[in-house]
Amino acid sequence: MSKIDFEKIDKIQVHFIVGSGRSGTTLLVHIFNEHKECMAVPEIKHLVFFYNKYRNVKIVTEKLIEDYRKYFWLIKSYKKLNCTLDQNDLLINLLSPGDEISYERLTKLMYLSFIEDKNKIDNIKFIVDKNPYYSFHMNIINDVFPRSSILMLQRDPRAFVSSNRQSQIPVKNVLSVSYYALAWNLFHNIKPAFKDALKFRFKVMNYEDMVSGKETYVKIICEFFNMPFDSGMFDFHLSVLKKIEKDKLTINQYERAKKRLSDLSSPINPESVNSWKINLSIQEIKKVDFLCGKKMIESTYTPLYNQFSLLQIIFFFISAIPANCRLICFKILDSPQLNHFLFIQQLKKEKRYLKRNQNVFTN
Repeated sequence: MSKIDFEKIDKIQVHFIVGSGRSGTTLLVHIFNEHKECMAVPEIKHLVFFYNKYRNVKIVTEKLIEDYRKYFWLIKSYKKLNCTLDQNDLLINLLSPGDEISYERLTKLMYLSFIEDKNKIDNIKFIVDKNPYYSFHMNIINDVFPRSSILMLQRDPRAFVSSNRQSQIPVKNVLSVSYYALAWNLFHNIKPAFKDALKFRFKVMNYEDMVSGKETYVKIICEFFNMPFDSGMFDFHLSVLKKIEKDKLTINQYERAKKRLSDLSSPINPESVNSWKINLSIQEIKKVDFLCGKKMIESTYTPLYNQFSLLQIIFFFISAIPANCRLICFKILDSPQLNHFLFIQQLKKEKRYLKRNQNVFTN
């Protein structure tokens, strides 16, 4: 691409998938990336990161180009993304200081820079940005992309807690049941305001509904995004397997990636939806029901326990204080810049872990 065709880029529709993690969002990214006219981007967060600085931008500057180049390179290098473009032929480099630009166009250029197949750029008509963190910044989405649709995914809080506590990432800290339960509440609390504000452009879907069939589930999403359904989307496991085998992974990484891919590409077992009943103790289930009970009912989920002794109430309340404090700090201190800093620190932590485990798988 030697020149940016903004007329074509302006026609690209951008849609968003938000909501708590561990709710099928990663599966949908893989599926939509196989759509012939769509790309799904890997939580790069530039939309909110640059919003305060460049939301009113009208003219390209050298500083703007440099900011975007640095951000692209940092994310690509730490996340080891398979995007075809490199820093030298990054789309932002096709701009010159003094060119007219808008923040919407800038955001789309960054999206397209992370495409895995360079030859697919000209075919892109839809971009799907999946990002749980954007749940707390839907006002920014609505400001930059006022015609976009926002899909919020949710999952039974007990399954959400269970899944997070069984994380397969060795360097990820496993937090308390109270923390994950209250984090689930945090995502739930966002829904009413944006459901009223966005109306038909906002939709909530349950992870558990995927049990009836991924195809039916995805067709509903395609209709919501005003996107044609493409049956080839469900061949994503073939593309992902090729990428896994090309990457230099440790043996443990390779095995985890293969297992995760197998889980994603297999039909969802109805029994696995309720596996939290086995993975969580009765005491842990009671704690989640106590902390999330009212909001569970509002989200079409049913608590197993709704009556608690005074002693249990006191215990659940006191044990949740540290988690409450942590989440209150998140709400008070949250900013895209702080979130980005913590995100990079986590990626650095993973990189150090890999250096200590240099058993690399070779196919």
